[in-house]
Amino acid sequence: NRSGFYTIEYKVEFTYRADADFGRDNDVVREGAATRTVIVRDPVQIATWGYTGEGGLGGPRDSGYRDVWASQSAFAAIKRDGSIFTWGDPEGGGEGPSGEGFADVSAHKYGFMAWSFDDDGWIENIVTWGNTTIVPSKRVAPTLKPFKSLDFRPDIVTSDRAYAAINKDGTISAWGSKNHGGEGSPDNDSNLQSEHLKRYTQLTATRSAFAALDDEGFVQSWGNARNGGVGSPTGGGFESIFANRKAFAAIRVDGAISVWGDPYSGGEVGPEDKGYLRILGNDAAFAALKNGGYISAWGDRFFGGEGAPTDGGYVSIYKTASAFAALKEDGTVFVWGDSGSGGAGAPTEKIAGSIYSTRRAFA
Repeated sequence: NRSGFYTIEYKVEFTYRADADFGRDNDVVREGAATRTVIVRDPVQIATWGYTGEGGLGGPRDSGYRDVWASQSAFAAIKRDGSIFTWGDPEGGGEGPSGEGFADVSAHKYGFMAWSFDDDGWIENIVTWGNTTIVPSKRVAPTLKPFKSLDFRPDIVTSDRAYAAINKDGTISAWGSKNHGGEGSPDNDSNLQSEHLKRYTQLTATRSAFAALDDEGFVQSWGNARNGGVGSPTGGGFESIFANRKAFAAIRVDGAISVWGDPYSGGEVGPEDKGYLRILGNDAAFAALKNGGYISAWGDRFFGGEGAPTDGGYVSIYKTASAFAALKEDGTVFVWGDSGSGGAGAPTEKIAGSIYSTRRAFA
């Protein structure tokens, strides 16, 4: 987290899995593309160091933990029996729930959330702590088919101070800070409902707003107006939605792009041509890959909104907080954006694998 660190010492083997394009979930994507699945059989110890008020001290002294998460100023660790130990700043989630049986934990900037499953593999109980303490009344649908697994992540999305989720019936639950999208979702606000909003299939978030795509290709947004809570495109025909920290972008079935949100972060003017396949956002800019492997970028020029490659043949895009990297099938790497965050200094030789990132560096 910001001022404290953790390490887990393992006795036996572990493996890593990486999503080559975007990462494991919405929250992790904003921090970097690398993801992991760790197989842990006997964790020995959790050690902490750094600023004591934000988790540098106070970690657990016993063993049996299988994973650790960090908010901005606290940590949460879960055992094999589903019990959770938390430490650090109470306002950041350093004081958590008691009891056993939790299946997993997720973290956002100011707190944590834990959940358990029913016998069918659907989430039946959600507990949040830290900044957010409101629990949704509806059951929440997993991203994948119902199953129980250590690396399972449900389709729950976070802004800085709120959560939103697609329920099993396709409706949306949102909770947390009203100014960050915790209130005003289509199924919580009759003023936003329409005949087009039936069953939602995709959900994403900026730092203080959410956007959802329904099964007829219509988009609805709510939350802070400056960061995309208003201004979503009218009409249907959209097939995917994306976000950076302050703005949204959506791709139509013909590959055209619509944007809304903070004008300085790419929410006012996007590409005018068609044929785009997917979009990646960092803190204040977007990069989009289109047919032929061509890339367009827009938003804050200091964050990579300008400087994208002009040639084609690229297959993947990666990002740090303020820079982008693009990879060709032959291993050629092109970077642009903030030079201090990976926008310069890419290897000149062709690489054999993928690209990974932290918030301010590529590897």
